[in-house]
Amino acid sequence: MKTIERFGKPELPREVQNFVDEYREDLRALEEAYTGSRYLAGVYVEEDASEAVRVVENLFKLIEVIEDNVFS
Repeated sequence: MKTIERFGKPELPREVQNFVDEYREDLRALEEAYTGSRYLAGVYVEEDASEAVRVVENLFKLIEVIEDNVFS
């Protein structure tokens, strides 16, 4: 987050940290699903997939906010 701070936008690291705090367990589940899908046979339910999509959509929104603030 020190890299983001260099752009003179002190609110951006807070937004990233808030996202991580809010979605920590979901991010871990996504990482486990990614790793598991490569090396293990696993079964996932539709609810898990829907939640994963929601988290990733919110991550894309956060990335857009960062891009808009840093590159505009």
